[in-house]
Amino acid sequence: MSKENPQYMTTSLWAKAARKSMKLTQKDLAERLKISKKSLENYESGRIDMPMATAIKIATICEFPPPVFNPIQEGQPQNRDVKGDKAGDKGIEITTAKYISLLEKTVELQKWQIEDLKIGRESFNALKEEIKTVEKEFNTQLGTRLATEMKK
Repeated sequence: MSKENPQYMTTSLWAKAARKSMKLTQKDLAERLKISKKSLENYESGRIDMPMATAIKIATICEFPPPVFNPIQEGQPQNRDVKGDKAGDKGIEITTAKYISLLEKTVELQKWQIEDLKIGRESFNALKEEIKTVEKEFNTQLGTRLATEMKK
C-alpha cells in the first residue's frame, strides 16, 4: 500500500514542479527553506501535509504561482505551524495575508509577462517590416545595377 496521502498530492506535485522550475535540488531548496531534506522529500511525496507557510516560502523562492489550498474541514487536523485557538487564528491571518500578497504579486508578474510578450511581438513585427523595406531597397538596387550592366 502506498504511503502517499491523496489529500496532499496536489500540493506535493506543485512543490516538486516549483523546485524543478528553478533547477534546484531537494538539498538546495531545503537549505533555503531552513528545513531538512527529509522534510522536503516527505512534502514532495505526499507523505506529510505541507504547512501553508512552507508553500508560501517555496512560491517566493521559486517565483512560482502558489498552490490552491482547500479550506480546513471540521475535525481535520491543522498544519503544525498553527497552534491553539488564539495563536492559530492569528497565525492563519498572517499566513493568509502573506498568501494573498503572494497571489497579488503573481498576478502582477503575469501582467508584466503579458506586457513583455506584447512588446516583444511589436518589436518582432517592426523588425519584420524593416527587413521587408531593406529587401525591397536591395532588390531595387540590384535590378538597377543589372539593367545598367545589361545595357553595356
